[in-house]
Amino acid sequence: MNEIKKPTYSLITHIIFIVFSFVYVFTSQDPNLGDQHPMTQRFYELFLQGFGHKHFSFMQFLIFLLSIIAFHYHWSRKKISRNFLEKRIIFITVIYIIMLLLNPNSRVLTPILGLPLLSDPDLYIYLLFMVAIFLMRSNEDFIFYFRTLMKYLLIFFVIRVFYLLLLRAFGQGVNYFGYQSVTMEEDTLILAVLVQVIFLALYYIKNKNKYIYLVIIFQIFQILSFRRSGLLLSLLVMGTFLLLFYAKRSVLKRFTSALILIIGIIIFFLNLDVMPRSTLLLVHRYVGAYITLPAAVSFADVAKNEHFAQSNQSIIEQAGHLSFWGFGYGSSLTRFNFNYKGNTGIHNVYFNLWEWQGLFALIYYLILIYIILIKSIYIIKKYKYLDDTYKYLKMSIIIFFFFYLINAYVLMMVNFTGIKMKLLWVLVLAFMLKINQNNYKLLFNSNNISKK
Repeated sequence: MNEIKKPTYSLITHIIFIVFSFVYVFTSQDPNLGDQHPMTQRFYELFLQGFGHKHFSFMQFLIFLLSIIAFHYHWSRKKISRNFLEKRIIFITVIYIIMLLLNPNSRVLTPILGLPLLSDPDLYIYLLFMVAIFLMRSNEDFIFYFRTLMKYLLIFFVIRVFYLLLLRAFGQGVNYFGYQSVTMEEDTLILAVLVQVIFLALYYIKNKNKYIYLVIIFQIFQILSFRRSGLLLSLLVMGTFLLLFYAKRSVLKRFTSALILIIGIIIFFLNLDVMPRSTLLLVHRYVGAYITLPAAVSFADVAKNEHFAQSNQSIIEQAGHLSFWGFGYGSSLTRFNFNYKGNTGIHNVYFNLWEWQGLFALIYYLILIYIILIKSIYIIKKYKYLDDTYKYLKMSIIIFFFFYLINAYVLMMVNFTGIKMKLLWVLVLAFMLKINQNNYKLLFNSNNISKK
């Protein structure tokens, strides 16, 4: 590998990375604020609401600063990326934003030139960050930026998980049907799965026990949340990763592990009737959302296992009633025409995208999904020729993203399109497009690197 110039970040730059990582990890966009910790509610007010203007936020300002840091590469090296695919993604994102703003169904209280230009400033911040990341002169520039940002994000996620577990241990969790939940923040729990599988990949890469301990702690965190989406996503992602890489040279070990798991599940279901009612409620909430269990009727009101039925009904409604433009900004009252048992907050990202933003918005995200899936298929085809470390890294992200897309069938749209998730989309796309077999080692070491 040729000598690569490594950027030297200033103290101010590191402070920006640190403050952003703290805000990103400790702030939740979950709309159910009434069910959150007082600290979560306070951080929402501080970081996601009016920052000089009711439509702006401190998080948007921090993302703006992160974009400026990334733009530094363009200014200092006077070159931009030549990757045609990344430029195409930027182009379709611009088209997507323009169509959102021109939506004839939008009805906003404070239009500018008759358009909702300031109804959703997250769109502009998203585009700015995407341009800053995608147009970096070289993939290596992105890697140095990415690894610095990820280092602080992972550190703050560990701090947050330990802090919430300690709060619950001292009886200060979130009250949920009489149980102490570590957190009800669905976006936090989803992102925690991504962090968890990254730690599992690092365990395979570095063979250090601290990473497997963190994996276990993050799994306990999911279980004690009593939220199903995060737990299901965690089990699917971690289970698939382990299935691929655990005891890969021993068919006997794989068979024995699968047999033990099956026997454990059978014993679990055979002993349902002897469990205390309080435990049965949790069982029906976790398992009953996917499998009809005995005595399910007696737990129907509190377990609320209706998200799949909601989603299925939304597909029927979508086929018959949704228009190309959706409801548009400020027309949310119209959505009462589409509800399930009085609930207009249908838990289905794909339905919500079409319902609110329009069919073109759903197509836009499907294009992004298609690009990531095509890159994933290419890696899977080359699987046996790749270095183990590279496989662990790429497959951890691919597996997470695959099940995240499936999970979106029963998620609220904010868990797909909120500003935190928009940044996730940009970073996942950049990770898939910019990090390859030739440069991935720069994530871990500084060999053949000179300081800029």
